[in-house]
Amino acid sequence: METTSLLLNVSLSELLKRLLEHFEVPLITAILVILIGYFRDRLINLSAWFVPIKVHGTWYTTLTKSPREMPLGAVASPPQNQEVWEDVILHQFFNQVWGRTFVHNENRDIYAVRGRLVAKNLVLIFHDTNGFNTGSIFLRVTSKELMQGYEVGEGSDGNLYSGVYIWSKVVNKFVARPSRH
Repeated sequence: METTSLLLNVSLSELLKRLLEHFEVPLITAILVILIGYFRDRLINLSAWFVPIKVHGTWYTTLTKSPREMPLGAVASPPQNQEVWEDVILHQFFNQVWGRTFVHNENRDIYAVRGRLVAKNLVLIFHDTNGFNTGSIFLRVTSKELMQGYEVGEGSDGNLYSGVYIWSKVVNKFVARPSRH
């Protein structure tokens, strides 16, 4: 009976004050987590303003794998009017670069990429997020909208491959983002 009378004697403002004192730290923490999530991408893109070469954003790629009969080290020249191989979303924090690639195949493979920008060269290591395929990418930034280079990796059959890799920047910001399924 005494606890009931204590609760009834406490005013609403006193109750709110006690609740706020009790949940003050978790409430502030929740607000900070929401703000960090909201401003994260904006802060990362802000850091890219201070570097001379910017590679963050959405790209599409074409890849020409070298035929098996070509000698090791030889690279095939890219054919004209080649179809898009994958869509890429890159993030950049000064010279650190990371992102995901979404392959246009029936498996809808997704690769995680991580690497560095050194001078005008972008060096990335990739791995399949759902498998064991891995490799590396070496690209030279030739303009704000174009990177050209090579990919070397291990295919799903276990054999090594190499190919000419061309990345073109998506300049239309209204292009739909690739599916993450």
